[in-house]
Amino acid sequence: MRDRTDEALIIAVRRGEIRAFDELYRRYADRVFGYLIRYVQDRAEAEDLLQEVFMTVLRDDALDLRAGQVGGWFFTVARNRALSRVRRRRTEARHLETAEPAPPVETPEVNAERRELVARVELAVEGLPQPQAEALMLKVVGGLTYAQIAHVQEVPEGTAKSRLHHAIRAVRAFFARETEGEIQG
Repeated sequence: MRDRTDEALIIAVRRGEIRAFDELYRRYADRVFGYLIRYVQDRAEAEDLLQEVFMTVLRDDALDLRAGQVGGWFFTVARNRALSRVRRRRTEARHLETAEPAPPVETPEVNAERRELVARVELAVEGLPQPQAEALMLKVVGGLTYAQIAHVQEVPEGTAKSRLHHAIRAVRAFFARETEGEIQG
């Protein structure tokens, strides 16, 4: 199965080959889950969304089965599902008039140094405009190419490159300022 293309695996899954589904899941689940969890900030919700993404991608006849399109399609569906879930959560919070922040996502095996680094990176990313932050997440967490990021964000490839370039520069500048503060402090 590992030598088959994503497109061939999708076709095989639609014919009922379970091993083809397992291979697609192996290829994409971790990256899509990482993207979703950063987007929705809730592990259980991200797990639910991951299953929805896989079911949607595998059932959707509109899926472009040309070479190189499947990965981008996974992240497009993931983005749309996550946006919908976040919007619904905001609407529910407004109705309840209580907006509780999502609990931080941590696992017991994550050590303190890694948590601190993740917190610093998240702080740096929070300062970015949303399109730049999303482009950075798609690249770093999802491993998408510029073309795939452009497809997910529905922008020209040059815009995706520019967003990613500006995001990386801003994060570097954030860490440079932070380091200068430590040296001077």
